[in-house]
Amino acid sequence: MRVLLSVLLLTGCATSSVVYDETGREALLVNCDAGIAQCHKKARQDCGGAYVLLDEFDGQYKQHIKVRCKDDLDQVEDLTRRTL
Repeated sequence: MRVLLSVLLLTGCATSSVVYDETGREALLVNCDAGIAQCHKKARQDCGGAYVLLDEFDGQYKQHIKVRCKDDLDQVEDLTRRTL
């Protein structure tokens, strides 16, 4: 039991919940307690890869990021920006 608890304390915890961005599109709020990289790892897992970073907070004891998983609309927007 002590070993399991030690592993959990060292690896930390990351959770995500559904929120909405300023345009009303679905986004994720990812909270973590073992560094901002852990938040980004959780976002990649939940989004299946690519995401758009909307907000990031990197505090001493808690971190969070707000992301929107990339979808077809984001790909069209990326192509539009490249051609302008």
